[in-house]
Amino acid sequence: MLSISLVFAGFVSCAFSMPSTVDVIKGLNAFTFLTVAQSINDKKILGGDPDGPYTILAPVDSAFNKLSSSELNAITSDTSLLAEVLGVHVIRGELFSWDFRNGRVLVSSNGHYIRIYQTQTGSVYLNDAKVLKWDLEADGAVIIAIDTVLDAPEGTIYEILRKPDHGLSMLADLVDKVNLNNTLYRDPGPFTVFAPSQGAFDRLSPVILKELENNPTLLRHTIEYHVHPGTLHFKSLDRNGTISTIYRGHSIGVKVTQADVFLNNVATLEEVDIDADNGVIHIIDHVLIPSTLGAIVG
Repeated sequence: MLSISLVFAGFVSCAFSMPSTVDVIKGLNAFTFLTVAQSINDKKILGGDPDGPYTILAPVDSAFNKLSSSELNAITSDTSLLAEVLGVHVIRGELFSWDFRNGRVLVSSNGHYIRIYQTQTGSVYLNDAKVLKWDLEADGAVIIAIDTVLDAPEGTIYEILRKPDHGLSMLADLVDKVNLNNTLYRDPGPFTVFAPSQGAFDRLSPVILKELENNPTLLRHTIEYHVHPGTLHFKSLDRNGTISTIYRGHSIGVKVTQADVFLNNVATLEEVDIDADNGVIHIIDHVLIPSTLGAIVG
């Protein structure tokens, strides 16, 4: 009887043993993710971290193929940046598909926000990354496969507006002028900023520019009209409707076609999903004009 009991106990133990996180990640064709985690011995991803369990958001290899060679080199050549990027892909505790409710905001292991969106077709996005597979259990972790490498935010919204990388200095100057700089710098928000590019400002007529220069109230309302009180990543802009703004009572119209997403029937998105510590920025190709300043200017 003793030998039979031992055999049965061994069988049960084998039947319920979990695969390692490394084996599960390999099975997802997420070898690049695994390689970069191994390069800094990130035990939250590789297993063996005493503070687990974790939920790991594992970008598959095709996700890394979306990055340019310069972007990938920048990440992998800087150990601290690599650790920051990997940290965005780890959440403390074990979460399953039913925990990812539309609109919920999660916090990564290194303090960055991950926002959940469900499209009309039923796809689920974590910030700008689409979920490919759910609920893959490993020893000390639940692993979720995603199709995009998540960004480690470059700072607050205001700090990103001030960086030369995105060419948004004109908007940053106007944010200073209407005293919204402190809000977009220190306020945790979150906010979504539809940021007109330099080209967008260049398209404004001299009449409108003069009106904005001479009327501080209208200028403030116009800048407020580009800020939504909440976070909207691109994948949540998948239906016709309106977007509220911090200019109370004035909303932005959204029209979705097969070709593009239009704001107020005129502005399109040049660059999307620039994540910030207190929200997200989308760069648009036209300045949005609230009704208090007259008709939309194209």
